[in-house]
Amino acid sequence: MSQTPPGFSVKARDGNARCGTLVTRTGSIDTPSVLLYTRRGGPLSLTSPDMLAAVTPPVQGVQLSVMQFMENPDAATLRQYGRGAQSFLALGPYPVLASNRDPTMYEFGTRPSSEKEVHVCIHSGGHMVGPARYMDTVAALQPDLFVTLCDEITADSRSKRIATSARRTAAWLSTCLELAAQHSQPRQQQEQQEPAEQQKQQQEEAGAGTQGAAAAAGQEGDAAVAGPLAGSLALAALTGGALPAERTRAAKAVGDRSDVAGYAICGLGTGEDPAQRPALIAASLEGLGLAPEAAAARVVFASGVVGGPDELLEAVAAGVDLMDCGFVAQVTTGGYALTFPLRPPQGWQPGDAPSAAGAGAGGADVALGSDDTKMNLWSTAYRLDKGPLLPGCGCFACARHSRAYVHHLLNAHEMLGEVLLEAHNTSHMNGFCQAIREAIAEGRFEQYRAWFRSLRSSPLVDMTPPGLAQAAKRRASGPAGEDAGVKGAEDRPADAEAPAEGAGSFGGKRPAGRAKWVRV
Repeated sequence: MSQTPPGFSVKARDGNARCGTLVTRTGSIDTPSVLLYTRRGGPLSLTSPDMLAAVTPPVQGVQLSVMQFMENPDAATLRQYGRGAQSFLALGPYPVLASNRDPTMYEFGTRPSSEKEVHVCIHSGGHMVGPARYMDTVAALQPDLFVTLCDEITADSRSKRIATSARRTAAWLSTCLELAAQHSQPRQQQEQQEPAEQQKQQQEEAGAGTQGAAAAAGQEGDAAVAGPLAGSLALAALTGGALPAERTRAAKAVGDRSDVAGYAICGLGTGEDPAQRPALIAASLEGLGLAPEAAAARVVFASGVVGGPDELLEAVAAGVDLMDCGFVAQVTTGGYALTFPLRPPQGWQPGDAPSAAGAGAGGADVALGSDDTKMNLWSTAYRLDKGPLLPGCGCFACARHSRAYVHHLLNAHEMLGEVLLEAHNTSHMNGFCQAIREAIAEGRFEQYRAWFRSLRSSPLVDMTPPGLAQAAKRRASGPAGEDAGVKGAEDRPADAEAPAEGAGSFGGKRPAGRAKWVRV
């Protein structure tokens, strides 16, 4: 248990990006950071607490969706268990954030919501969820942080629907906070009484000393204990669709409230252009109108913003501190291992050419289903590969197992394959966040951001016509001199322009001109 009162503090800033510490009643979280994704409270592959503990850098916190606990199990079951989500789900000593949605699926919109309830579709079917039912479930989960109920809408919603969503979310915020205060009030501890025969036998054996101890225990049973949400931090939901003006208006309706520990930017990752998200985040934060001192004490959480490392970096640049991360679960399910570099080469300066390591170990080979961020372990090219998933990585999977072994596990449909991949991918994303925190603390975040952008500015595949590519390959591999150049010129189509010196496919210098992306 942390002895410091729960709250958030900023340690360093670089532009809008900031690094800090979020103290919860379970432990602390270094920000910016991503939270471990769970479905119905369980990590998809890291199902053992020992595997969670083996992740390095360590897991900062765990995210779960409140909506997935409306039924089977429901709030009544969790209350009867009595120890909250951390014990019920064996999540270990990690802070738990209870969000209002799952970042990998959209539970809303199958039926219209009302002024009093929002309709969600989960594993057990459709449910109408109002503030009372929502907060009852939150209290049963006993999380360290929770997001208030939000009327979620998609990015293509019209302005009238957006305004309705903002009005409902602001009204539900007040109700949720009132209910949270009630669930935080002290309650009388109920002491279980022993059977009369057993109690009588103990009294006969121990005599008066036992009677005195029983009386003291009875006094302790009358003592008041904290409610399930005492010390839990509330994050006010901010909506507004894909319109910056509406997000500003919705944030103004929430304003600066002393009874919230931060804000949750909702409704992202629902179809908007990823390039538009920084403006939407900025509009929500600017609309709050917080003084610098108040802003430094409020943590900012965003759901659905991480579709890749570049999107995580842009969210941090816009001022986000915490993010859920369904991206790791998605690439793991696809059989991919993350390979993008975490730190720039020593002495790198803006304007330098991207390093050869920019695409991970050995470069990206799209012919194998890989790109410049991940490696496809389903490819048969790795069936005899004795190397680790990522050379130089110290995670559990890379330190003990080879690419060939993981490839075999995937083809054998063994769950251990995804366990090892999620262990590596989670460690890699945590390492990425650690590198971002270091860059912010040292005042070089913009340089780090420029370096990472430079890795993504070069094309993955050379789009040179096949005839030119073959000639370039022969020039690169054949004997140097005039003969090689003449031979390449003879093989070139008559209507083709002369290739740039050193041009080639998957090697050498890329031809000048507009870079073309080929996404896998």
